Amino acid sequence: MVINNKNAMKQTYKLAGYSYSTEESLEARNNGKLLCLRLDTNYNCNLRCAYCYSYSDSKVKMEPMSLEDVKGIIDQACELGLKSIVYLGGGEPTMYPDFIPLVEYMHSKNVIPVIFTNGLLMTESLAKKLYDLNASVIVKFDGFEETQNILTGKGTFTKIRSALEILMNTGFNKRTENNVTRLGAAPCICTTNYHEIPEIWRYLRDNFIFPDFERATVVGNATDSLAISEEQVYQLLNNLMKIDSDEFNIKWDSPYTSIPGHSCNIFQSGCHITATQEVSLCPEIPPVASLKDKSLKEILNAPPFKETRYLEKYITEPCASCEYMKECFGGCRSKAYYCKGSLFAEDPYCIIANSKLDEEMKKLYGVKETVK
Repeated sequence: MVINNKNAMKQTYKLAGYSYSTEESLEARNNGKLLCLRLDTNYNCNLRCAYCYSYSDSKVKMEPMSLEDVKGIIDQACELGLKSIVYLGGGEPTMYPDFIPLVEYMHSKNVIPVIFTNGLLMTESLAKKLYDLNASVIVKFDGFEETQNILTGKGTFTKIRSALEILMNTGFNKRTENNVTRLGAAPCICTTNYHEIPEIWRYLRDNFIFPDFERATVVGNATDSLAISEEQVYQLLNNLMKIDSDEFNIKWDSPYTSIPGHSCNIFQSGCHITATQEVSLCPEIPPVASLKDKSLKEILNAPPFKETRYLEKYITEPCASCEYMKECFGGCRSKAYYCKGSLFAEDPYCIIANSKLDEEMKKLYGVKETVK
């Protein structure tokens, strides 16, 4: 994320294979390319997280996708210019029977593997292997001991923290000249850990770990009791922006983005493929087509991808005329989909459209008037 600031704030860091600029995403889109693919291969998992939108008893019993089928999908994606794969797993990626051969195949195709993992199976030898394969790793980190154990099970905090330490000792968070890290942490913000989020944010910034903070969506196991309120979202975002500007000399591209301080840009230049070879716009939105019926290129060149790739043409007000539209692209489309019933509606949590950007942050970002 490149930042420009009248106070000469520093450039914040990127996560290799995960952070792409708006310019990179739009260039890929305009040239019909696929920049980054989200991938599931299996639904079995060694945790039952309270907020999980993927877990279900029927899914867990499914057979994992075969390695040959996954390779075929990667081959199709590479023909479209693929640069990286965010390997979500669907369940826990490291439990996929051919996990290492699959990551090796990604590496052989000059694709950066970005592994989302709960960290429970992380070892020094596995960390070294992933490091040598040029992978980035994003580890679950929902809170400190009591909170983490409430959300993901007794004893999980110790194992998750151990995984983070192993990855740091291996060098994944080594600071580079161009401020690119290969280590991230992914808290799911919910009512249980809300009070700890600022402290977690500071810890990650201090240790050059990319903060991938997402809010619990009311899908799957995630319920209304875990989803934070709009007012809590507004307060938290203002707080995190202040922490970054005051303590770390970091200014976000936009005061509101789909992920705090970062935009995923999946709608412009990515897609999600499930373990059953179905293709969706993003991991939180139901599939729209199957690779068993059409090629990946055919799917991406047809509706709804044809329209969602060009969100700025179809998105409604107040996003359409917002000065930050080309930085945040309307915020989180899955939140719009589930809360407003349309992929092209405004993100209901936007702090700009809802006049919830505080005066200090308005001054920092030069926001003179709220979008109506």
